[in-house]
Amino acid sequence: MTQAYGAAIFGCSGPDLLASERAFFRDADPFGFILFARNV
Repeated sequence: MTQAYGAAIFGCSGPDLLASERAFFRDADPFGFILFARNV
């Protein structure tokens, strides 16, 4: 079965990743990250 991928933007709560966010991004395996002012 072929899985289709689409564009998605996910946010994080602040400049440091929570353990749950780290696990989510590890499992989601995104193509990249966009950093916003609230995250740096």
